[in-house]
Amino acid sequence: MVIFQESNSFGTGFCFRDSNGSFLKAQTITATGSASPKEAEARAFSNGISWIRLINIQNVIFDVDSKQVADSFNHFSKGNSDFNLIMSKCRYDFSFFLNSRVGFIQRQINRVTHNLAKASRFYASSHNFDYIPNEMI
Repeated sequence: MVIFQESNSFGTGFCFRDSNGSFLKAQTITATGSASPKEAEARAFSNGISWIRLINIQNVIFDVDSKQVADSFNHFSKGNSDFNLIMSKCRYDFSFFLNSRVGFIQRQINRVTHNLAKASRFYASSHNFDYIPNEMI
């Protein structure tokens, strides 16, 4: 997630890989409006869950680069803040996945999604990228 203060928006990037770590799909989303970094990270996670539900994939490991989001999700923090309400929605939406989990990964390791988030400002709303094997090109 990247906050673009000059345009009062933030961008998110998601990358879907197979069990070998090979790239399959990616998506960028730009959202208009201001949000705290913690809330923007929660919204990004919620968007990622929605995207994976839309493409109907199970057995997913969600690696998020926000320790606050991972800890809140895995330890069920409660409250009435916007962040906690978004995280409650994430837990509900996540309940539809079988054999899936959420883990934390450092942003330095997760460069692909960070670069996608930075690039999201160049697209009108959201943009999908799909892997096309060389033999199909």
